[in-house]
Amino acid sequence: MHSANTLETKRDAIGTSIVTSNEQLFIRNNLPPPPPSIVADRDAWTVAFQGVKNPRNISLGELKSQRVAVLR
Repeated sequence: MHSANTLETKRDAIGTSIVTSNEQLFIRNNLPPPPPSIVADRDAWTVAFQGVKNPRNISLGELKSQRVAVLR
């Protein structure tokens, strides 16, 4: 069942070109958008790491402040 919040590519636009334009990019959203107060403070969003030796929650702001390391 579709609602006013459902966004997706129109069926007749799929497969008409080798390149998918931004206007035709597939987006599926069955949930209402979050309140503006949540979107405004993205650095406060949290990620939960579970099923690991040391489970923890970390905010997006903390995660962005971590140094980047490349392992080869």
